Amino acid sequence: MKETDAVIQKPDKEKMSIGSLALWIGRIVLISAAALLWIWLVDNILVWTNRKTAAGPNIDAWIVTLIKIAGSVLFGLILLFTARPILVSFVRLYRLIERSLANYSGRQILMGLAGLVLGLGLVLIVQLIFRDIPLPVTIVLSVVLGFIGLMLGARRMSEVFGGPHAAAPAAPAEVPAPVDRPLILDSSAIIDGRILDLAKTGFFDGALIVPAFILAELRHITDNPDLLKRNRGKRGLDVIEALRQEKAVRVVMDETDYEEGDADARLLRLAKERGGKIVTNDYNLNKIASLKEIRVFNINELANAIKPVVLPGEKLKLKLVKEGKESGQAVGYLADGTMIVVENGGKLLGQEVEATITTALQTAAGRIIFGRIM
Repeated sequence: MKETDAVIQKPDKEKMSIGSLALWIGRIVLISAAALLWIWLVDNILVWTNRKTAAGPNIDAWIVTLIKIAGSVLFGLILLFTARPILVSFVRLYRLIERSLANYSGRQILMGLAGLVLGLGLVLIVQLIFRDIPLPVTIVLSVVLGFIGLMLGARRMSEVFGGPHAAAPAAPAEVPAPVDRPLILDSSAIIDGRILDLAKTGFFDGALIVPAFILAELRHITDNPDLLKRNRGKRGLDVIEALRQEKAVRVVMDETDYEEGDADARLLRLAKERGGKIVTNDYNLNKIASLKEIRVFNINELANAIKPVVLPGEKLKLKLVKEGKESGQAVGYLADGTMIVVENGGKLLGQEVEATITTALQTAAGRIIFGRIM
């Protein structure tokens, strides 16, 4: 992602944005609700004062109407200018709830709602029996019993009423059930393209998450004036589309975004919050994630790990394609891209030869094998 860090600094208007039409609809709804709440509050204050005083308050009807109108206009003006942050907070709360419910099945959610209704029903029964319960006590009872009903419904009622499809008993403590960690894709891994080949093999158990800011980064790369970078961005978008069509893996387009930090910092924060792994080819991002104790799946490291083992003394056939750095050396490549430096091969360029392996070195850039023509 080195070449893309500068691109991501563009102002991103997609961060938690609300369309102008939706914003005005939200303002109208909030202003209407505030006005109705104010009118209800004024009426209830008058009813309460009537109960406390025998004669009731000596307020003309036109004054009451004026108070209602003035309060409604005041709240309307306040909400006109504060509606946007309120609506953004609602959107964030909704997405938080949505991410929380993603860990529960449909049966658990349904039973949780049933438990919530039962808990609130108990509060209603208590109110009918004890009619003079203060409002604060009613609110506390509603919260406590509603929460208890929600949790018991989600965790226990689905087992009771689940029938033949009820949840299986938990695994024994000595054999813990496997936990699927989400795999959060970095732009370097997407552009590389090998992630698609791995997905087709069914190698991944967890979902592949494509963050919104990574998708925006790829779109910005496609607008780059440099042809090479533009083609890399288009390749990344094509890989995402191919992953979404692949049945062997589940791809999730995550809308989570953060206002501060570059793409790497936001990716690290998202992985920390989700407890997931970062899939990347970026060496620097790999190191930073390791320092922050965030697990990383590096495709380059996987490719190096699964290369066939070559031992000294083995013989390999390869084609010599160019001269080596030292006199008399020639260089060839195996099918997986491993470079082989062959001694005494300088005069055999363009030919297929049989070389005996003498040494194999593992470097940060990959593996280099040295051989000799006997």
